[in-house]
Amino acid sequence: MEIELDQGDTKDKYDRVLAYVFIEGELLQDILIREGLARIAYIAPPSTKYHQQLQESQKQAKKANLGIWSIEGYVTEKGFQ
Repeated sequence: MEIELDQGDTKDKYDRVLAYVFIEGELLQDILIREGLARIAYIAPPSTKYHQQLQESQKQAKKANLGIWSIEGYVTEKGFQ
């Protein structure tokens, strides 16, 4: 497992570490989004290194109605219902 920090803040206002997690060379956040188990939220410049990749994975998960995207109205702009 590897941890990669992006530019910008390394912690959020709750003192959580903001990092990308790689397992066997694959971005964990991308796996979760690609499988419909998570969504993109709270990304703020300059911490956007993988944002385009994650957006594409989310677009594909939504199109395939995977996970959270399979429940109509579950995902909202404010989070989940």
